[in-house]
Amino acid sequence: IESRPVDVEYVRLLHEIHADNIFRHNYRGYTILHPSNTKKINRDIKYYPEKKRPVWFVFSSMGSEWPSMGASLLQFPVFASAIKRCSAVLKKCGVDIYNILTNSNKSIFDNIVNASVGVAAVQIGLVDLLMSLKIVPDGLIGYSVGELVCAYADGCLTAEQVILATYYRSIVIKERNKIRGSMAIVGASYRDIKDFCPPGIEVVCHNSHESSTVSGPVEPIRDFVAKLIENNIFAEEVPCNGVAYHSTHIADVGPELYAHLKKIIPAPKARSSKWHSTSVPRSYWNSPQAKLSSAEYYTNNVLSPVLFEETTALVPKNAITIEVAPRGILQDILAVSLNRQSTNIALIENSYGDTVESFLQALGQLYEVGLQPALWKLYPEVQFPVSRKTPMISPLIKWDHSQDWFVTSYRSKDKITSGERVVDVSLNDEEHEYMAGHVIDGKNLLPATGYLAFVWETVGMMRGELHTEVSVVFEDVKFMRATTLSKENDIKIIVMIHK
Repeated sequence: IESRPVDVEYVRLLHEIHADNIFRHNYRGYTILHPSNTKKINRDIKYYPEKKRPVWFVFSSMGSEWPSMGASLLQFPVFASAIKRCSAVLKKCGVDIYNILTNSNKSIFDNIVNASVGVAAVQIGLVDLLMSLKIVPDGLIGYSVGELVCAYADGCLTAEQVILATYYRSIVIKERNKIRGSMAIVGASYRDIKDFCPPGIEVVCHNSHESSTVSGPVEPIRDFVAKLIENNIFAEEVPCNGVAYHSTHIADVGPELYAHLKKIIPAPKARSSKWHSTSVPRSYWNSPQAKLSSAEYYTNNVLSPVLFEETTALVPKNAITIEVAPRGILQDILAVSLNRQSTNIALIENSYGDTVESFLQALGQLYEVGLQPALWKLYPEVQFPVSRKTPMISPLIKWDHSQDWFVTSYRSKDKITSGERVVDVSLNDEEHEYMAGHVIDGKNLLPATGYLAFVWETVGMMRGELHTEVSVVFEDVKFMRATTLSKENDIKIIVMIHK
């Protein structure tokens, strides 16, 4: 494939072959072709044990944004359609989502509104892309505001509701934020760090048993980070647009945010069992407030800690997690939190690079671990049958003859009308070569049971049946003499049956 010019019809045939799992296809791989640069090849091959595994979508929060993060993805019609829907809603609010997604100036994300709606719009587009490729989740987890897009993937909110809720969430926080806040990631769990936090600083994100996030005013956070570093504990401030998210410092946003969300979500739908909450403790999952994708739920999401560690503990040990975000920012946390048998894939691994190639590489990795992406849906439709000039695929498939296998030999049984037949016995014949091991006193003799077998076979042939399906009883058997066998000379045995 890599050695020939790109032929879209040829590639479409390959996509069709691999639309469904091929039994005992124990190795899977992918290659990314670059029409403009034939020397650049991105390929990989892995062993595949043919085990179906659960798929979980993980939605990151703010912090995954980067300049021009959506520019390349707009060439996918499904993604572009999703952004168009988001744009129709945001345009009424005076927000240009296309500028946010394609602007190369990183200062555009100094505005909390741009960062929030930008990440949500990309996530909505990526969900639509995955669904169009027939990649459907068995489980859903959202980190912080990522729960809003969880609701979209779960069918609880429309894309328009998600983007409006995200917009008003950021507007209210921006206008009601009373302190200059900061946040920091700490290399210790919630349980280990909570008692060390000075007044005004709260542990707001339970990331894993090795990580948590603290939130509070700028100066106290800065001093706390310095103190942790002095005590050989990893700590680092993270961008947060001056907002102490999920802490009591932003409690005032609750009533106004709730009022906006109530208008956006007038008739809340029930959350499905796929969606595992990170804003409500598991012991309250069956409460009326937790069951619905409602204004109450998302207001609580803003004001409550992120219980990511507790929720990821419910992910099956062999799960395939797909981080749905403009950039994979949870991969380190997932690697620590989940079982080693899990596979964690970020849809877009790198920033400031080729987003499309990163996305295609992620799809290749998903294929390697057992998924069947409908890749042809990414490209313009190819009509079947393909044109005559399209090369055949069959020459690419070759048999592996490196091993020998015993197989059942099915042969029709000859029928004889008389009770006499001649059996040619040759030690060079595969049918009789086993007799070469029957040696007595240094002589290779025809086994006594061999005579009986020839008679039994003859009875079967007279009846037109397999001798193994004909019952016989031998009585008063007498062996007159032994028959010597030789590899150099064949012998003829005459079998006669008298009725």
